[in-house]
Amino acid sequence: MRVKTAMAAGAIGGVAGALAMGLAHTGLAKVVGSKSRGGERDATVLAAERVLGGELEGDRAAIAGTAVHLLFGAASGAAYGAAAALLPSVRCGAGLPLGAALYFGAHGWAVPRARLSESPLDKPLAGELVEFAAHLVYGAVTDAVLRIPRR
Repeated sequence: MRVKTAMAAGAIGGVAGALAMGLAHTGLAKVVGSKSRGGERDATVLAAERVLGGELEGDRAAIAGTAVHLLFGAASGAAYGAAAALLPSVRCGAGLPLGAALYFGAHGWAVPRARLSESPLDKPLAGELVEFAAHLVYGAVTDAVLRIPRR
């Protein structure tokens, strides 16, 4: 697959993966009774506020947070698509390594370093297991969509 095609498919897959991740997070949190965000403002909303230069409330905060999540999902998916086109072995594991890498790299390291969230080490384990599983869903869905142009 050409790199540009793989990047486009990866971006679409990343949006689908981000949407699926949100649904998985909500469902899994209900199953385990987790409130992993524990009253803190969502990191995606905080990122949007930094970009826009002011505090967001209500629907504006929800829309901006969703936009940040989908844009990050699309960008991550596009990068994954490009990497997979150049080095097909990147796709071993059907996207699960992608989800794990984003959990550890973005959620676990970059987001806390940017002071958008506390470290996962300081959060309840049940909530972090939900976060990890939701990131695996992101990776699997992103990879599944990336496979569609080959069919």
